Amino acid sequence: NLSLADLEGKLEAEKLSGLVAPLWSAIEKLRDQSAATGAALNAKFAAEGDAFKGEMGFGGAKQFYGGLEALIGAPLMVDGSLFKAMQMEHCGEKDADMPFDTSNGIEGATSRLEWDFVVAPVVEDGCYPERGGDFRTAHPEWCRKPEPLPVYEAKMAHEMNPRLEAAGQAPLTKEELVAGRLYTGPMYEKYNAVLRFNSAR
Repeated sequence: NLSLADLEGKLEAEKLSGLVAPLWSAIEKLRDQSAATGAALNAKFAAEGDAFKGEMGFGGAKQFYGGLEALIGAPLMVDGSLFKAMQMEHCGEKDADMPFDTSNGIEGATSRLEWDFVVAPVVEDGCYPERGGDFRTAHPEWCRKPEPLPVYEAKMAHEMNPRLEAAGQAPLTKEELVAGRLYTGPMYEKYNAVLRFNSAR
C-alpha cells in the first residue's frame, strides 16, 4: 500500500512535489471505489458499460471456455494449408481492398496492404498507411517500419521458441507469428469488430 509519505518522497525526488495533493486525492478516490473481488469488478464494469461506449461486450463461461472456434468456427484450410487460407481471407475476399481507418488514427488501411506489410513488405517509405495529418513527417521515428517476415521467423526460431519450450509450452508457428503481427497493426480494428459482433449474437 502506498502511503502519503511514500508518494511525497517519490515525487519530491523527481522535483514534482506540486503533484502530491491532486495525486493523493485521486488515489484515495480510487481506493474508495475499488472492488473487493474479481466478480465485483466485472459487475462494476458491466454496470458502467458506458465507459466503453458500447465497444466491449462481456461473455460468460461458455464463451470463455469455447474459445474462438466456438465463436467463429474452426479455421478453414486452402489446399490443406492454414497459411494459404489466411492469405485468401486477407487478399482474396471482396473487402480486401476496401480502405478503413483505425481508432488510433491510421488512415486508408486495407486487409491486402496489411497482409503485404507483414508477409512480404516492400521496403519503401510511405507505401503503407500511417496515422493521418503530418504524422509521417513530424514523427518518422514512430512510424511503422516494414521488416521482411524471415527476420521475425529467425527471432521466433532462435529466441522465442526455445524459451517457450523450456517453459513447457508449445512453440509458435509461422501462422501464429503472422496472426500476432497482423493483430498488433491496423487489422485489430477489423478482427475485433468480427469478434464483438459474434459475441453479441
